[in-house]
Parts: sequence; C-alpha cells; structure tokens
Amino acid sequence: MRQFGTGVSNLNAVAEKVKQDLGFTLTMTALDTDAVTQKAVTQPKSYDIADIEYFAIKKVFPTGVMQPMDAKKIKNVDKIVPIFTKGKLSPDSTMAQGTTPYSVGFVDGAGGKTFAHGQTGWMTLIPTIYNADTLGIRPDLVGRPIGN
Repeated sequence: MRQFGTGVSNLNAVAEKVKQDLGFTLTMTALDTDAVTQKAVTQPKSYDIADIEYFAIKKVFPTGVMQPMDAKKIKNVDKIVPIFTKGKLSPDSTMAQGTTPYSVGFVDGAGGKTFAHGQTGWMTLIPTIYNADTLGIRPDLVGRPIGN
C-alpha cells in the first residue's frame, strides 16, 4: 500500500506495525505541504492513502481525486474529538474562524465533492496527528479536572 504525506506522518514504526499486524507492506513518502497538495491532485493513481492537512483539503477534495468515507464503517468515529465532528470543543465554545477541520470534514454523500454545512455520515478526513500547538485534553474522557 502506498501512503504519502508530510514528514510527521511517515513513521517507520507505523509501517512496521502494519507489516506485523496486517501482513502487508506500507510504503511511505514524505513531502512538504505544497507537494502533497500537488501530488494528490495531479497524480491520483500514484497513491492509496493521502495524509493531507485540513487547510489543504480545501484545494484537493473538490477536484474529485478522493472519495468520502462512510462514517458508519469507521470503528471509533464516536471517539473523534468534537472540534472535528461538531466544530466546537464543548457545547459552549464558539465556532472557530477560517478553514477548520469541521468546515471541510464532511460532504453530503458518497459522491459529494462540495463540503457540507454540518456533520453528515460522509467524512473527508480522519484526524490522526496532533501537533503540540493543537493538542487538546477532553476532561470528559480523562475523568478528572484539568488545570495549569
């Protein structure tokens, strides 16, 4: 299987675990964000998995080179942090501005190419990596108050 994305997602340990647990080879290619976007659009037959940052998916998904994922088939979809699935960290939070994971995370159906204005059963991406500047803690899952 051929995967590409930025360097943060190309970890040898992941490829080794895929080989061990699933029995096939995962070939990984690291590129910068602009090259990822360009390859995704211009070379869709050269990869099986594209690890694309949310702000770049706005350029890639509408071209039709990717297909949405049926959320019912994603085992832990209910565990995805609400900032991705509902657009807010908590019910009282305000919606963020700009290209947010929520604003580009869903399309209207299996053949959708335009982003939905809300959560649907069809996802464009699944969050896999949190950078230090985007790390969040869910007190509802940790089971204790979070403080400084």
